[in-house]
Amino acid sequence: MSELLKPNFTPLPPITEDDLATPYFVTCAMARMVTGLTCAPSRAEDYDFVGYDGRFVRIPASTTRLGAKMDGAAHAAYLLRLTLTGDQRLALDTEGCLWVRMADQWRPTSDILALTEEKGKWYDKFIKDTILLHGDAIPRLQLGVRFSNVALLRGGGVVEPGDPLFKAPWAMTLDDQEFAVDRVRLGYEAAATVTASMDDARMLCRVAAAPLMRDQLQYIYDLLGTGGNGKGAFLNALLRLYGDLGSPFNFGDFAGIGKVSTTSGEQASLPLTNRLLAVDTEVDDPGLGNQGLVKKAATGECVPLRLLGLNRREAAAIAVMVMASNRAPSIESDPSQDRRWRYANFDKRGSVVNDWWHALKYEDLIVDLFMAGCVEWLSDPVGVNPRPGLVNDLDDWGTETLTRMLEVGTPDPELGFDLDAYLPSCCVTVPEGNRDKAAQLGMMGLASRPKYDVLCLAGDEPAMRRSYVIADPKRFAKFAGALNHERNAAKTVPSEPEPAPTLEPAPDELTALEPIERDFGAVETQLGAMGWTGNVFPLKGRGPKPKAPAVDSLTEMLRTPATHVADHCGHDEPMRGFAPAPGFMVLDLDIPKGADEGKPDGYDVLRALGIGIGDPALVVRTGSGGYHLYYRIPDGADIPQIAHKGASAPLPGLPAYEGGVPIDTRVGGVGFVVMPGSSMPDRHKWQVVREGDIDGDHTLPKPLVDLIQRLAHPKAEPMPRPDHPSAPVDGSYVPHMNTTPVAEGARNDTMSHHVWGWLKRAQERGMSDAQRNYGLDQIRERFRASGLPDKEIEACIRRTRGKLGL
Repeated sequence: MSELLKPNFTPLPPITEDDLATPYFVTCAMARMVTGLTCAPSRAEDYDFVGYDGRFVRIPASTTRLGAKMDGAAHAAYLLRLTLTGDQRLALDTEGCLWVRMADQWRPTSDILALTEEKGKWYDKFIKDTILLHGDAIPRLQLGVRFSNVALLRGGGVVEPGDPLFKAPWAMTLDDQEFAVDRVRLGYEAAATVTASMDDARMLCRVAAAPLMRDQLQYIYDLLGTGGNGKGAFLNALLRLYGDLGSPFNFGDFAGIGKVSTTSGEQASLPLTNRLLAVDTEVDDPGLGNQGLVKKAATGECVPLRLLGLNRREAAAIAVMVMASNRAPSIESDPSQDRRWRYANFDKRGSVVNDWWHALKYEDLIVDLFMAGCVEWLSDPVGVNPRPGLVNDLDDWGTETLTRMLEVGTPDPELGFDLDAYLPSCCVTVPEGNRDKAAQLGMMGLASRPKYDVLCLAGDEPAMRRSYVIADPKRFAKFAGALNHERNAAKTVPSEPEPAPTLEPAPDELTALEPIERDFGAVETQLGAMGWTGNVFPLKGRGPKPKAPAVDSLTEMLRTPATHVADHCGHDEPMRGFAPAPGFMVLDLDIPKGADEGKPDGYDVLRALGIGIGDPALVVRTGSGGYHLYYRIPDGADIPQIAHKGASAPLPGLPAYEGGVPIDTRVGGVGFVVMPGSSMPDRHKWQVVREGDIDGDHTLPKPLVDLIQRLAHPKAEPMPRPDHPSAPVDGSYVPHMNTTPVAEGARNDTMSHHVWGWLKRAQERGMSDAQRNYGLDQIRERFRASGLPDKEIEACIRRTRGKLGL
């Protein structure tokens, strides 16, 4: 919001012509304009314009020509005069481009008189050379962004607050925002909730920072979606973030799409020459129009520019073009043109988009996206360009329209359809929304036009009807070819008898399976296709606990609701964890360790009990040689999280396990597993060995449900009683404590029972504080020796005290 200027009657500090440069083609009028500007001493005196600092400026009479004063040139001269006398309003950046500060924010320009809406020559060179003449006295503007705690330079480089460069002019200043890794992660997460893939999410973050952090001007960014996906909300938030650095922009007028006059196109190019960001929130088909001119603007060449009432001129484009459209550009199949385009596909609707819109408008989400984009540009100047996803995105209405169009007329033998075919719109089921209809018609290369319908029922008179016609044969041919191919394939495939159901595979069969090469992205895609949801996050990968989470809050990863498989990792984490959402689980068939080494592993336990594995979504061979089986939890089933339970109750036909039966569960919302594709420094890998059918049920079988419940509630064995009393406390004796360390896998449950039992006994028997604390000290020593950290032990004691009211 602009503020009213306060009147300023302070005289302008004087300068001489020695303060000005004298490049080729400079005129005396230019120099006199700068040196001869004066200020009116009051409002009552005559003045020509109010300056950017509130002064009432007078233009020297010696610069007038044809009875008119050069107001635009005077504005530019005034900016230079202020800069030379201590109020820096002009600056050159590190690439030699000119920047102007009219209010509180810097903005670039490739033509200073275009900025001030005046015609003239050589003012840019005159001003640039004058600034260079003064050297370090006029600091250069830094291309990058300054946060409260750090500044990031375009092309790489970090400037700390103690560096003198930190206080220089910056292209963007966000001094009220602190750059943080957590905010970068939030930016990635938010982008992933509305886009079609993680590559699209990363591209969307790149778009947020592209105007400022791109290494060179070379790309046009197109946000694709069928409508109502949150594209416009993102672009509006981006304009608010960039302020004077960004501007709305009419791409259709600039490219000459439709009935556009030459003058309108030249006037539309103004934001490209004096902003870093030019945004059009609705473009029908960005691939139409003068693509040669569009390419020039994309690569920073000169484009035609005309100001209202003035002559045409040429000025360099310096803005990144970002637009939203409901269809991919028509040139997306032309490599010579398409390499200039970068895409981000939006494919979500409903409450997710509502949350996205609210966070962009009322919260700082756009800053999070911008921070993530800065990291993307600094770590990878090129990035991955997702392909347009709209060309294959037909719903039932689009499929019906395509099918009926192919049934009309006499198909061309080579094309497979009739170029002159038309389909009355009344012959197709009405779609849910006109915007969806228009988007899909554009995707297929169809158009809706009035047509004189001669294909009438008997007795009907021919009449004008709204019909669908083929407007873009090349685009329509793609869809027609795909549908005809499917039909021909269905005709040539002989019908086969339905296969007999396969028998339950024995456990031994999985041990012979070879690993399937799947990276993290492929596993996420497979799980997403099966309808799984959850969070993927980095693990430490090194040190004594390589499988420990490398995130600030594991609880956030476990409890945050996910609508898809959300990836919270960077590019190069060798180990990642997967926390399934509630409703899903992973069964961990482990390898016995320690005192139980050599005993049957988790897989052999199932074989000994005659329990099959059913149809898991994934079977993963772990780094230790065990298996992870991915299941849906049956409706109504309460699956507990267990870890090597059942040590005190040997299962039939199996030995007793001191460390517990090697079968664990990792339940959605509570636990996590190592992600397939992970590898440790010792080259142990987690590899997919079997994938379930995408349309399969993958529900945990009933026998496994029963086994898990049995392992979760083992029979308790009485603890051995000592043959001597323990040391007296407060003149009394306290019961003996079992201080034997507990094996990994049963420590937390044992500690919870031990603490509860001791504090309950202390409460019932009215023990003194000294007696109760003596017992707690014994418990602390036992579980420290078992390997649990003090933080976990104290948290268990604190929770139990609270439950018992102690």
